[in-house]
Amino acid sequence: MATISPAQPGIRLRDYLELVEWTARQLRDGTCGTVSEEAPLIVRRIEKSTGRWPVRVKAVGSRYWRVVGDAQDLIATAGDLGQRWLRGIGFARWLEKIR
Repeated sequence: MATISPAQPGIRLRDYLELVEWTARQLRDGTCGTVSEEAPLIVRRIEKSTGRWPVRVKAVGSRYWRVVGDAQDLIATAGDLGQRWLRGIGFARWLEKIR
């Protein structure tokens, strides 16, 4: 799952800063999808495959729009919003197949 749900505890500032710093290192110089070092604990907590996290972040605004996550998470969120579809479900399904 690529989101922190209300049932999960919030993110500590230190964890958030590690997440931002690690993500930036993964995305610089076109290395998206190539995990060059051990991911911080927060990445492993919110994402099953740490290699997916940089790909998801890069896809915000193009492949995802309002919600980021696994296909099942997006489908569930769409239902919670009274919708049948959210942008990004197809991309999430594709990402689950390749990683």
